[in-house]
Amino acid sequence: MKKLLYISYLALVFAGCSQDDDLSSVTRDDWNAIKSRYGTYQQRCGSVSDGIQYPANWTIKDAEAFVVSDETIRSMSTCGLLDTYLTHPERVLGPWCEVCSYSLHPGVTEFNNMVNNDKILKEIFGRNNCVEVLASRYLSMIEQGEEVIGRKKCLEMIIASDACISLLKEEERVQFMMMALKMMNREKKLLKEPRHILVAIMKAGNYTPFLTEASKDGKYSAFKTEDGVGDPQRNGLSENTWGYDICVYDVVEKYAKRFLNDLKR
Repeated sequence: MKKLLYISYLALVFAGCSQDDDLSSVTRDDWNAIKSRYGTYQQRCGSVSDGIQYPANWTIKDAEAFVVSDETIRSMSTCGLLDTYLTHPERVLGPWCEVCSYSLHPGVTEFNNMVNNDKILKEIFGRNNCVEVLASRYLSMIEQGEEVIGRKKCLEMIIASDACISLLKEEERVQFMMMALKMMNREKKLLKEPRHILVAIMKAGNYTPFLTEASKDGKYSAFKTEDGVGDPQRNGLSENTWGYDICVYDVVEKYAKRFLNDLKR
């Protein structure tokens, strides 16, 4: 009986989402404007020559001995810094803790704490061309693909981090939302990380319709686990090891499209 009720609930949720499927969120002109402004990573950065080159066979011994001096970090280009961070062998694993309990580890909070304490990322966020380099790298992943899925997820969570969102102007937030939607459409997979960009920007913009939905109580909220397990965070969003507890992915996309269309009016 419980299973039947849950299936009925999901049918209602997705039926409710279907009325917004025709929302126009990323037009051809929008996408051309993004490509014109940021260009691909190759166009902006060329062949990065000042990034760190890691050993082909990375070992625990390599990891323990690996240090990048402050002087080296300061001397690198922004492209070199991002390349150094994303090509680190550990990025293959993605942005989340792989050995933590599913429900008791606040993944988003922990990732933001990591960003604030990472010397390379702190240097990147202090650069004047930080936003342009992040956008061009993400644009390249959308247009050309990315073989290392963990690396793509890391970049998406860097963009969704508090440190990055706080730097973005309104127009840039809109463009990153469009890129996240484009990535979701390209992949055709229910991956959380692009949706974290949408959630972070709607939270930062205090988008009331979304925050109201996210604050709903009860186990049938799109942002709660079925049994209510989770660490409640700001605006009612709960976290687990792999980020926000988003149970019905389409809800985030629906509100993101509404948010974009409201801005266009």
